Amino acid sequence: MLAWFSRLRWMVEYLPELEGKGLPYQERKRDYLAWRYRDAVVVPAAAGLLDEENWNRLLQME
Repeated sequence: MLAWFSRLRWMVEYLPELEGKGLPYQERKRDYLAWRYRDAVVVPAAAGLLDEENWNRLLQME
């Protein structure tokens, strides 16, 4: 599945639920990604299943 997104030139990140000391890893990684890619358009993976009309509607909602 990741290869499919890669061909679209999408970056897909997995946020695992790992427990440890301090903030959970998932929250730290989410915060880092939000900072690192702050100007990127973020859409849920399920958006890749939308037809063209709904995809364009989603992009206009920014």
